[in-house]
Amino acid sequence: MRTNPTIVVGSSERMPDVVDGAARLILESIPYEAMHPCCQDPVCLSGYQGERFVEEFSKFLAERLRILADDGSYVLNFNPQVIDGFISPAEYRLPAAVTAAGLALAQTHLWVKPNAMPFASDKRLKSSSEFFWHF
Repeated sequence: MRTNPTIVVGSSERMPDVVDGAARLILESIPYEAMHPCCQDPVCLSGYQGERFVEEFSKFLAERLRILADDGSYVLNFNPQVIDGFISPAEYRLPAAVTAAGLALAQTHLWVKPNAMPFASDKRLKSSSEFFWHF
């Protein structure tokens, strides 16, 4: 039985080391937005929020597409954050950014978390799910 090797990259900085078309599956859970406002690292997305977060994430998509095989799958996980009292619109804009980069959305999955942490505010229901978009 032939097995395909697993490539664990761990960061965008190491993706240039991966051969074009080598990945049959990229499963990515990107950093939460606006988690580290003091972070000045240009490859760290967590210092951004909203539209800017999506713009910065989009800069990395070409490298992901380069290493993805023609028949490969890209799965993106994201959990939106509460920013200035409101849920960030990034969860709606991220799939559009990936399709704009050239991938087609195959299916949306919802990860249900039965023991999710409640929000600090009493204005919202607890966030008990996260999206997985399969392209």
